[in-house]
Amino acid sequence: LDAGVGSDVSGAYEDSYKQPVWSIVVTGSEPERQGEFSQIVDHTLRKLALTGLDKKMLTAALNRTEFILRENDYQGRPKGLFYGIRAMDMWLYDRDPIEALRYYDDINGLRKAIETDYFEGLLLKYLIKNSHQVLITMKAKKGIDEKKRIEVAEQLDAYKKSLSENQITDIIEKTRVLKERQASVDSEEALTAIPLLRREDLNREIENDEIEDGRIEEIRHFHYDINSNGIVYLNLYFNLEGFSKKDIFYANILTRLLLSMNTVNYEYSELVRQSNAYTGGINFQVGSISNIDSDQKCTPYLIVKGKALVSNADKMVRLLKEVILHTDYTDKIRLREILMEEKANWDMTAFARGHTLCISRLLSYFSETGRYSETTGLSYYYFLSDVVARFDAISDEMISCLQRLAKQIFTRHNLFIHTIGSEEEKTAVNKFLPEMVSEMPDELGPANRETTCPNVVINEAFQTAGKVQYVAKGGNFKRHGFVYTGALRVMETILRYEYLWKKVRVLGGAYGAFTQFMRNGNAVLCSYRDPNLAETLKVYEELPDYLSALVLSEREMTKYVIGTMAAEEIQLTPFMKGERALAYYLTGNTRESRMKIRDEIVNCTIDNIRSLAPLVRSVMDDPYICVMGNEEKIRQNKALFTSILSMPK
Repeated sequence: LDAGVGSDVSGAYEDSYKQPVWSIVVTGSEPERQGEFSQIVDHTLRKLALTGLDKKMLTAALNRTEFILRENDYQGRPKGLFYGIRAMDMWLYDRDPIEALRYYDDINGLRKAIETDYFEGLLLKYLIKNSHQVLITMKAKKGIDEKKRIEVAEQLDAYKKSLSENQITDIIEKTRVLKERQASVDSEEALTAIPLLRREDLNREIENDEIEDGRIEEIRHFHYDINSNGIVYLNLYFNLEGFSKKDIFYANILTRLLLSMNTVNYEYSELVRQSNAYTGGINFQVGSISNIDSDQKCTPYLIVKGKALVSNADKMVRLLKEVILHTDYTDKIRLREILMEEKANWDMTAFARGHTLCISRLLSYFSETGRYSETTGLSYYYFLSDVVARFDAISDEMISCLQRLAKQIFTRHNLFIHTIGSEEEKTAVNKFLPEMVSEMPDELGPANRETTCPNVVINEAFQTAGKVQYVAKGGNFKRHGFVYTGALRVMETILRYEYLWKKVRVLGGAYGAFTQFMRNGNAVLCSYRDPNLAETLKVYEELPDYLSALVLSEREMTKYVIGTMAAEEIQLTPFMKGERALAYYLTGNTRESRMKIRDEIVNCTIDNIRSLAPLVRSVMDDPYICVMGNEEKIRQNKALFTSILSMPK
């Protein structure tokens, strides 16, 4: 980055192969700088091997690794599955699978090795003296997708001309048989061979999820009491009501700058070292909270999340105070560097998460909560691309805006606190938080307390160089007079694994498709890596007819009820339980309403599902669609869209 070879650099170590692969990647570069990139990497590795790695940084990195291993947080995904995958990485190559699950002795061994030249030896043996290296440059070429499409069409045409009439007839017949099989259902005999729980086996009760509502230094403090294995979780919520849409965009940039720029007292490299050494991670994000049953009013927040062993609670709080209150935003070189890294990351990942970006954009067409959420989506991507392109002209204005925002956001008046842990963790936080809070100003922020996120143009298509689409359609059923019931959750399961699975994935060739009908009335359907566009929209539109004529045996209905309940019973970490409890409290999602929905899920019948057809039709009749995908495919369907846009440059 210092040499200006690229806009971002990243590294990876893939250890699940017979021969592990270590890689370093620079993005935003040019082919003619390949040699310079290679020389910089080689020179830097040799210098580190010769002069030695920073032992404080090694220790901090090892501490973070140990924290991650001890916490074992898989975000609600099944731990057993991940343990199995981890064990398989060794077992596949005739190594002891149980060794993959042990780490205590390895951590201790690596900690002792820091005081030796062990890590420098790794650099020398496995990187510098390793002859099994490859240097690859990948560069986008305009028009290559269209060129390949024409080449394939010509090849297929030539192949068809080489076939006899009998061969062509044979291919057509085999295709017909395949499509018939894909559209068919398994026999009742085959289905009954699969073991199945009974509805009576399902858990009818739910956790209480009570949360304490108190005060620290006159600031509202929510605490969730749970055994967190000696880890204290601290979340700071700063209210962003009253800030303009542009300010919300800059708040997103703030979340990227904090902990990555110098502060009054520390260089950013030292802040990162302290974060690794004393915490399990600190992150910043912009989010929003709204009533569970309404999409018309929500409150945006800048959220700061930190976690640490209870013995390091003081160090975490002091680090947060330093970063939040004393970051120096005036270093233009570093500011440009971070913004270019952020832009490069979006460039690399935007298409891969096109489904989430399309859904967010779609909801912004008709939902107030969706408009807030979209300020972290494609709208932010366009804004970020613009400020990067005009950085030299607007850098002074940007710095001034960031300084103003930091002063207006990080105030006592805007703050509420959320902690997760046992009484010991709560006491530790209560002991040190006043030190941070006392330094915060007590300003009210902007005078206007209603954030403006104006409506965006509806029905957009975003053109990419990809060969597949993300096709989203949705609306709000409550505005048509319908109400939310637990049967909608069961319907989602049926659609995900029956209708959408067959129509969009099996027959349509998409990688996947899913749907969500929310408590606030918002509903979306979206395909994932889909070769089709208009055909998928037609599948969505035919959904009400499918539901009204749906026939399922009691056994099949029970299967879908169990599948729905499985999603309700995922294993949660202490942190996730604490986050859930706060969300329930702030969104008004009461235990009584959750119990009602659970009962409706467990007791759901085929008649309940059929009765949802008019509700789904109301959503399908709403005019909202959003697509990201292939430029040619979008041009072929341009009549569907109000606006067709290229992705940011």
